[in-house]
This record gives sequence, structure tokens and C-alpha cells, in this order.
Amino acid sequence: MNLLALLIGIFLETVTTRLFHLRAPRVAQVYIPKWFALIKKNRLLNTLLVLLSLLLILSPVVLINVWLVLHDEKILYIIFSVVVLFFSFGPHDLVSDVHDYQNALKDPVSSAEKEALLIEAALPLTEIREHRMLEACSRSVTEGILAQGNKRFFAVIFWYLIFTAILPLGPIGAALFRTTNSLRRESFRISQEEENAYKQEAAKVNAIFRQIQGLLGYIPARLTALSYVLTGNYDRAMYALKNVDYSQASDFYASNHAVMQQTGTAALDTPDKLTMADPEIAKDCTTEALNLVKRSGLVWAVIIALLTLWGTLN
Repeated sequence: MNLLALLIGIFLETVTTRLFHLRAPRVAQVYIPKWFALIKKNRLLNTLLVLLSLLLILSPVVLINVWLVLHDEKILYIIFSVVVLFFSFGPHDLVSDVHDYQNALKDPVSSAEKEALLIEAALPLTEIREHRMLEACSRSVTEGILAQGNKRFFAVIFWYLIFTAILPLGPIGAALFRTTNSLRRESFRISQEEENAYKQEAAKVNAIFRQIQGLLGYIPARLTALSYVLTGNYDRAMYALKNVDYSQASDFYASNHAVMQQTGTAALDTPDKLTMADPEIAKDCTTEALNLVKRSGLVWAVIIALLTLWGTLN
């Protein structure tokens, strides 16, 4: 039942592109700045406040999930799971984001917003806008796509399965990862706005959610890297996975990025940065990265389908 809901959710992710705009965190963008007014200098109190706020945000999903399980509402549970999964995959469509970036390749200035969606917190927005050399942006975007495949899709599946293995609480696991990632993204965005009155408070909140995301993403990131090994250049990717350079990783979140990006780029045989100055080569590299994510998604879907079949037969 849980795995069936997951398969339906994955199917909807691939076919309902016109509905992706519904997943944009518009409500969060309105209320989060007001929430930052409560943030003070005490780190422990800030952490407690963030955790309590996270519990409050997730409470509707928790209450509905528990009620459906206690009342054995199997059909409603499947519907609820599919809805939660649909909103948890995202918040944007990775394929559309990549295509938008590729269409803007010849104008690095106007493509800054598109780059930000794909690179996200891998680089501060101010640094992204300073990139006037196409090769720097394209290299970062190629690596960003590999990381986004995990944060937008694979990690959500992982935590859905983990919570399902404990109890029929898969939607809570999916919502937990999506919510923490969305709040990290939004707090990062606000922390980069020069004239925002809550810039410093946003940076403190972002540091907390970055740690949470680092812990939640630790195992999924490495499973994603392994799927890149299986669906890309095996020898190069396996070597990269065994010899990840963590020298630039300041925390778990950064180490997760390092694993996925270094393994993924090895699996792609991505040209070095200087050869990406040609827009056509940059387009090929980002397309290849997207295809690697798609192939990895197929591997995950097949495994889930086999687990579903095994569960049905037993």
C-alpha cells in the first residue's frame, strides 16, 4: 500500500508538469520573515524555536497520517500519501529548470535566477551573479543538477521508505525532508538580500536547517552517488566515490554535495571547466547530467516496483 502510493507519486511527478507551480512555497515567503523577528543571539534557544516551529508546520501532516492509520482508512491513506509526495517532490521541476537555464546560456546576466535554482546553496547568490565567464556557471550548474536530483527527489523517497518501514508514516518522512529543505532554501535566500532587515537572523536559521539537512541527507546522498555509479561511467565514478575529496567540506551538508558532485561528474566524463566556455558544450553537459538523474530515478523506481511485487506476493 505504501509502496503503491510511492509509485503513483513518482508517476505524477513525471506527467503533471502543468501543476508544478502549485508547489512553490508562496505561503512560506510571506510568513518566514516575520518568524525571524523571534530569533535572538542565544543559539540553543534559536535551535529550540526552530524545532518547535518545524513541529508546528508538520503537525497537520502528522495528525492526518496518524488518524488515517488508526482508523485503517487504506484508500484515503493512499490518496493522502500521493498528495503529500507530489508536494514533497520539488519545489520546482528539475527538467524545466534545466531547459530554462539552457535557453539562457548565451546571456549570463539574465540567467542568474535560473542558475540559482540549480546551484542553490552551493554558491552564494552574490557569487553567482559575479560569474561572467560561462564556463564557471555551467560547471557549477552541471554539478548542481546532480545534487538537486537527490534533494528534490531521491532523498524524499528515502525518508518516505524509512518512515514506512517503522510504521505506516511515509508521508511524514517525505514532508519532513521537503519542509526542512524549503526552509533552508528560503532562509538562505533572505540571508543574501543586502537590504533585508532580517538578514542576520536568516543566516542563523539557515545554519540550523543546513545542519538538519546535512544529517537527513547523509545516507540519501551516498545512495544517490551509488546510483550515479551504476548508471554512468562505472569505473571513473566508482573511483571518485572511493576517493571523495572532503577538503572543502565544512559540514555534513557540504560533504553530501561533495559526494554527489564528484561521483556524478566522474560518471558523466564531464569536460574540465575550460572546455565548457562553448555554450553548446555546456548545454550537452547539463543535458547529460539531467539524463543521469533520470536513469538513476528509473533504477529507484524499478527497485520500489520489485519491493511492491514482493510485498504483494507475501
